[in-house]
Amino acid sequence: QHAGLWIRLSRFESSGGSHRLRGCVMSKSLWIWTGTLAVFLWSCGGGGTSTGHHHDEGRIYISNEIKREGAPDYKPDIRVKFQEPETGITYEFTVKHGEQKELNKDGTPLGPLPGGTEVKIWITVIRLNEPTTEIKVKVDGSLIVHITGETATYVPSKVIYNLEYLN
Repeated sequence: QHAGLWIRLSRFESSGGSHRLRGCVMSKSLWIWTGTLAVFLWSCGGGGTSTGHHHDEGRIYISNEIKREGAPDYKPDIRVKFQEPETGITYEFTVKHGEQKELNKDGTPLGPLPGGTEVKIWITVIRLNEPTTEIKVKVDGSLIVHITGETATYVPSKVIYNLEYLN
């Protein structure tokens, strides 16, 4: 079947057909070299099931930076609850306005945590309405959860935060 294809090509390209046939041969050798290179790269670790991203171990800090426009004296504390990843036990502590604390179990720092660990954290602004927001973070180096405000005009209100990865 392939021989018939070669014959048809050579008949179709009657003038300069030799260049056309050499081009086909070169294309086949190019495919062979490309395949060989791909197999070589795969065998050297260029393929496989790796995700390509390594998560670094780290610590998680909570920073209470809540501000309310037009109310400079508004400086609420926040309650932090989190679920310890290995045991599932929930711990709780308070972060006063202007402070930053590492996640801790009764005063003992939780970290460093293995890279890729997912941690559920609940942040509650301590006041009459007490909005609580659940935050899920994945450890990839140390990070700070900056608590910067709350959506007091919405019901139910939520905590406003942003994540800062330190690595």
